[in-house]
Amino acid sequence: MKRRDLIARYGRLGLIAAALALIAGIIAAPVLTRIWYPTAVVAFR
Repeated sequence: MKRRDLIARYGRLGLIAAALALIAGIIAAPVLTRIWYPTAVVAFR
């Protein structure tokens, strides 16, 4: 393969990986914030 073809292929793979990571971050953000920062429960007597 020519160098230009390799750059195009790896560039495309990089863009796909970045898009998937962005989508996964958008989906996972609300779930992870609930796990990491639970709402404080205060019990009154």
